[in-house]
Amino acid sequence: DEQKAILEQCTRTGVENPSSALGCYAMTPSDYDILNAFFDPVIRDYHGAAANAVHITDWDASDVGENGVLDMSKLGLDELSMRV
Repeated sequence: DEQKAILEQCTRTGVENPSSALGCYAMTPSDYDILNAFFDPVIRDYHGAAANAVHITDWDASDVGENGVLDMSKLGLDELSMRV
């Protein structure tokens, strides 16, 4: 069954690392849709979100830094990399 295979893949890290904080990760964006019944309560519990909470993503970064560019050196911090 496709759902079972996807669930096994998403939870493998938790099985292999039982001391991990969360132990499950979506491998693709569609995993959230396919396994919504699994991921929705996990995410809500992890983040302490109410059952009726709705997340709205605002990708407009124009208010961040100078026209969407955040120069860490101006904050006295070293350059950094991040994963989004």
